[in-house]
Amino acid sequence: MENSLYWDVPCVEIGPRVLPRLFLGDNGFLAKFGSKLTDIEVEERMRYAFKRASLGLAAGEERCLKAAFQVRNDEYKSDGPPILYHADLSFRINHRPTEFRRCMASLLEWLVKVNPAFTEQDPILGHFLSRYSRYAIYTENELRAIRIDHSAWQEQLRLLDQYKPDAISVGGDYLEFALAVDRLDLVEEGLNLFHRECLRLSIPLVFTTYVGPYIWDNSASLLTITDALLLPVNAKGLAMLPNRDGLLAWANAVNKPVIGMHTLGSGHISLEEALSFTFIEANIPISVIGASSYDHIDNLLMTVRTLLDKQVSH
Repeated sequence: MENSLYWDVPCVEIGPRVLPRLFLGDNGFLAKFGSKLTDIEVEERMRYAFKRASLGLAAGEERCLKAAFQVRNDEYKSDGPPILYHADLSFRINHRPTEFRRCMASLLEWLVKVNPAFTEQDPILGHFLSRYSRYAIYTENELRAIRIDHSAWQEQLRLLDQYKPDAISVGGDYLEFALAVDRLDLVEEGLNLFHRECLRLSIPLVFTTYVGPYIWDNSASLLTITDALLLPVNAKGLAMLPNRDGLLAWANAVNKPVIGMHTLGSGHISLEEALSFTFIEANIPISVIGASSYDHIDNLLMTVRTLLDKQVSH
């Protein structure tokens, strides 16, 4: 894709900001998921994508935040790609950080109770959580002792001040754990911390959830301070609880803009089928889609552009 074919990605309004309908996802860049790319290679791929389209950049760990920040500030200043920072809550128990594996084991136990078939059959969320089946869940007494980790919150403040993202999504792991074990007070306290900073920075707060439909009656008030939802959305319903139609119906009832993730179903769905469902059939305003090679970035941009151009023409 040559520079002469540069694409101005359509935008939508999310809270106090106008954001592009496409964000380059970071899963292929994350060291915690086994990425072998160097920091410079991550930055180069982000820069390559933005030189071809006015998309946004998603970042869930500091090296991705730093790379996106460099792309935005080095060459483009205020016209650079908007950054969507994926964050989560952090907890402590008895003066120590909660153990991720035990949090996920507790979340798995809850999911098995509410939707055992999903846990067994889903190749994304079900498969991920099943890895933690051998770890001990948190006991009732331990759950009551969990608190927000305010030292970890100070680290979040450093990241926000240093990299100045254009939107923050909160949730996905620890927040889901707190919802599943009925510690809505922790979710409320944590979201309010992020909400305060979003107001200060004049950026949208996005609520990331997989289990939203199951806690809707209890957590509806929590969503009033958020500007959008970040949800798994794909043609095959992978990672979508309780199922594809159920999650989309819940999102429609919440009446918040939806940002889609897991669009390609971790490789289980072809690019054309995935994008056609997300942008056309489901009419999702924004999607975060990973592409870590130059060829994949080119294919992604060309396919999304074709679909959105057709949508506008109709």
